[in-house]
Amino acid sequence: MDDLDLKLANITGRQAKDLPARNPLIIMPLGSIEDQGPHAPIGDYAIADRLCEFIAQANREAGVLSLVAPVMFGGDGAVSVALGDSPPPLTSNVADWTARSQK
Repeated sequence: MDDLDLKLANITGRQAKDLPARNPLIIMPLGSIEDQGPHAPIGDYAIADRLCEFIAQANREAGVLSLVAPVMFGGDGAVSVALGDSPPPLTSNVADWTARSQK
């Protein structure tokens, strides 16, 4: 088992410096992709976050260094597009994060 916290957000700068050489699997929990508001509860992101923690822990027990990235929130529904978000925020955020992680 690894001594690193499961949550990428809790890793120190000193620990993060050595991560690229260890080639960890980064698991990205995604928040709601539908519009949220008075008609629907907000907080379902917590389920995705916790599920990713379970997956990361199981991976570590199998010998695969895994870390959970902070929850990425979205909102690809009609309200987001009507507010002028184009492309929808979740889509563009995931694309940007993926591009940056490959540098």
